[in-house]
Amino acid sequence: DDDVDEANRPYIVMELLDGRNVWEMLQDGERFPAERAARIVTQVAAALAAAHREKVVHRDVKPQNILVLEDDQVKVVDFGLAALPGSGGDRVGTPHYMAPEQASRSRIDGAADVYSLGATFYHLLTGKTPYTGETVGEILKAHKEGDLVPPRKIDALIPPSIDAIVKKMMAPAKGYRPSAEEVAKELDEYLAEGEGKRRRAKPRRPAAGPGRRGPPRKGGAAAGLLVGGRAMHATTITNEPQGVDGLLAPNGSGKSATIKLLIGLLRPTSGRVAAFGMPPTDVAIKRRIGFLPGESWLYPC
Repeated sequence: DDDVDEANRPYIVMELLDGRNVWEMLQDGERFPAERAARIVTQVAAALAAAHREKVVHRDVKPQNILVLEDDQVKVVDFGLAALPGSGGDRVGTPHYMAPEQASRSRIDGAADVYSLGATFYHLLTGKTPYTGETVGEILKAHKEGDLVPPRKIDALIPPSIDAIVKKMMAPAKGYRPSAEEVAKELDEYLAEGEGKRRRAKPRRPAAGPGRRGPPRKGGAAAGLLVGGRAMHATTITNEPQGVDGLLAPNGSGKSATIKLLIGLLRPTSGRVAAFGMPPTDVAIKRRIGFLPGESWLYPC
């Protein structure tokens, strides 16, 4: 929201966020398995699609501008370099994630954001930027040449479908890239398919009958967690006093941070997408953005 104070000085009110940007998480050695990386990129793609529908190009999509909050809810920040589609002449952005047309000072549109998001996706999956070089010029030249090492060549555990999406997003010729909306849809389908497979693969517990007893209880604990497809009793996870928000409390009221973390990983994400950033200086862009009706994407102006 925006307003003026008693002295008629304008000010902007923005949401206070409690989270970390993806760059910090990568620098701390945090791993992003394909499914988690896809869930983050899906939300970013949806936010960018909302911006593109309002004729706004971010121009600096990178790990530093993606905030991850609780339950992997994502916020896209820093629209300070945002421009209208068709803008060109300026080489702006971050070299390791910059689209070839940005490096060439050509006119840009939403396809440049898709490329930068693809480069970010690559970094999440492999722990490396797509291209490196000793100088900025060498890095930009590599983006233009497009000799990309496929993510699966770095990590064979990356699913072929995800590998294919990254390569499409990072196509050197922008006409071959999907739109941000198409990226979000394709990744949504990938995530839904994975969820369906997990449901079908979930083992059924044998029905209790005469003479059949469940596993022995440790310390009175009867509850357990399903992690990675394996049932694990709370007592095998931690030596701390058991208890998670009243769900597991065989040894008193103490709570286990380890179990809380595991439950947090299993809890479905909210699916909410929002984006905001520092306001651009271009008045035409400000008029176009505002708060987008019908979107959960937010932008203070």
